[in-house]
Amino acid sequence: MVPLSLYFVVFLCQAGAVLWIHVPPRLFYTWTIGSLALCGICGALASSGIVATAGLFVANVAMEPYLAGQSAGGLGVAVANFVASSLEDPQDYWSVHCYDDGSGTN
Repeated sequence: MVPLSLYFVVFLCQAGAVLWIHVPPRLFYTWTIGSLALCGICGALASSGIVATAGLFVANVAMEPYLAGQSAGGLGVAVANFVASSLEDPQDYWSVHCYDDGSGTN
């Protein structure tokens, strides 16, 4: 319950931060890194709780569906990223993120 409550607090603060236009860059960086760390810890705690609870049951009822769901979720995100990147023009990426210094290597 605590990890999900911390997720809620972080997301609530992030939603409120949208209204703060002139946030100092250092504070924004610190808040972002802290939020990522806190959400990572909460995610690990929540996952370990799910795995510990699933361990109470037989494998084909608990762990196999959990791992299959994790795999399907990862595959879904990968496919969505691939589709999104395929829809963009690669020249836009190169013009924004890459440069040619004339040495023959980028």
